Amino acid sequence: MDITSDVPGLEFFPGALCRVDLASGRVIHHNASAGTLLGRSRSLLRLLGRADYEALVAGSGSTRFWAERACGTMLGRLRVRLKRIGDGDEALVALDVLAPGADSEHLDALLDLVADLRWEWDLAAGRAYHYGPGLLTSDLGDEGLPSAPLDLLTVVHPDDRDAVRAAVEDHLEGRSPHLCCEYRITRGSPDAWRWVESRGCVVERDSDGRALQVAGLTRDITALRAAEAEQAQLADQVRHMQKLDALGQLTGGIAHDFNNILASVLGYAELGAMALEQGDGAVHGEQLQRRLDGYLAEIRGAADRGRELIAKMLVFSRGGAAQGGQEEGVAPLSLIEDTVRMLRPMLPATLAVRLCIDPQMPAVAIDPTQLQQLLLNLVINARDAVGENGTVTIGAKRPAARRFACASCARPVEVTAELVEITVADDGPGIPPALREKIFDPFFTTKEVGRGSGLGLSVVHGIVHEHGGHLGLETSEDGTAITLLLPPAELPATEQEERTSRDVIDGRGRRLLIVDDEAPITRWMAALFEAHGFVADVYLDPLQALRRFRMTPDHWDLVITDQAMPGLSGVELADELLATSPELPVIICSGYSEFVEASNAADFGFHAFLEKPVSGRRLLETVVSVLEPVPRARTLRVVG
Repeated sequence: MDITSDVPGLEFFPGALCRVDLASGRVIHHNASAGTLLGRSRSLLRLLGRADYEALVAGSGSTRFWAERACGTMLGRLRVRLKRIGDGDEALVALDVLAPGADSEHLDALLDLVADLRWEWDLAAGRAYHYGPGLLTSDLGDEGLPSAPLDLLTVVHPDDRDAVRAAVEDHLEGRSPHLCCEYRITRGSPDAWRWVESRGCVVERDSDGRALQVAGLTRDITALRAAEAEQAQLADQVRHMQKLDALGQLTGGIAHDFNNILASVLGYAELGAMALEQGDGAVHGEQLQRRLDGYLAEIRGAADRGRELIAKMLVFSRGGAAQGGQEEGVAPLSLIEDTVRMLRPMLPATLAVRLCIDPQMPAVAIDPTQLQQLLLNLVINARDAVGENGTVTIGAKRPAARRFACASCARPVEVTAELVEITVADDGPGIPPALREKIFDPFFTTKEVGRGSGLGLSVVHGIVHEHGGHLGLETSEDGTAITLLLPPAELPATEQEERTSRDVIDGRGRRLLIVDDEAPITRWMAALFEAHGFVADVYLDPLQALRRFRMTPDHWDLVITDQAMPGLSGVELADELLATSPELPVIICSGYSEFVEASNAADFGFHAFLEKPVSGRRLLETVVSVLEPVPRARTLRVVG
């Protein structure tokens, strides 16, 4: 290397040293260390950038010594010192690499951007250190934090301590690569809980692998948690709005089905009356009996359909399983056909609806009411897509194994044959490409004002993902198919002794107290029980029944009461009865109640809960099952 006389021994200088042309920044000469550092770069101006280079040159003109500047380059952070030589057209430049940790104030500033405080645990000494501006500017450490790692749990919410302790132990013992947990923290005031997120890792272990030093960051996420809670509340409100809209859509179908049921009941009742009137003439003996049996069977079938319809509506209104119905969170696929039957009256008569349901499919792990909501939204959308004429196909089957991206959350999904695939497809014009990414957004709709709220598919997205499922979308100019992939749920096996119609029920003279403000119901119950050997005492007024009961509390073997009655509810009546006779069996039979249901009836002292309308057979069997373990009283107490 050619060394000029004014810079002797350049190649022997221990650091990275070079000579540059001040005007262009071109490197004229350099020693081996500078050559290794510069690599292919031969322009200091290009390496440092014009602003930093010109600042160095200007600084060198105002000092007899070295002008110095720390610069960020493609080679990393460099400390550059420049000194003019000769007549001032050239300069000598020294380069030093700055270690990443050398600029500690920059690192501190970056850490303060992502955390409210920093912490270190010296486990060998049993000391915990907390520092950073967050100690003063946040609500986390203004009153001080414990100085021992074990004492830190004292400021953690009691409900979160076990989870925090488990997360720390898992990381210290090497079962997890990092420490990460969210919990509530306070400084002593019960009302000052704040949510924080702590992340950390072991930075030093001994020769046996035991943790010695742990370091980490903590940030306040109280505002984030509040925002998430508000978002969840808004999602619930959106779902409730959509549910009300769905109920309005179902009203037409319910009215249609109920009119058909009433028409069937009235029609067959009139046929039975006509047959009795003609009993002395055209119709005789066994022929009359067969006709009446057939008419009564039809009336009973219509009543059963009405009861099922009410049960479905109660499922929808309660947001869970119907009383005495399927377990909450389990929906059999037979519900699809029932829902489509309710929806059919609101669909155009010229619209074809096809069902392709595999009868071997298991139940789905979803609330029945929410499966109804899913079907309602998808079928209504399909109806609007095809118009007056077209075909909507609803299918349920085991899916083929494949991998695809969820249409609403975009996550990759591994589809296995264990899932349940429910598809609603139409032969409409399809969804334009520009709209496909927006259809699951809340309040997005392409319908005219007044024709839709834009909540349907956003609610579908929420319900499906809430239950661990995903959505598929296939659309073209030949139609659209939306697929629900949901986890299956096997119905619980129940071992229940079932009585057949051949079983003979004998009341053996046991006395029943029946309290109901509906006279036709009490007359029917009394006739039913007395036909099977019971003695039934009927009261329409619960207060009058209570006064009579208090006179001879041991007179009755069992009480059947309604819930909603004027003067005294069923629960209040039961309280009064059981206060006098704690062992008295009481059965509640109610059409609808927001207060007492099958799941909590035992908490009120009831031995059984029956939902109206109840069949005579089930009523008899329930009474017998309750009375079987109860010994019959031999003597009576008379009070007053």
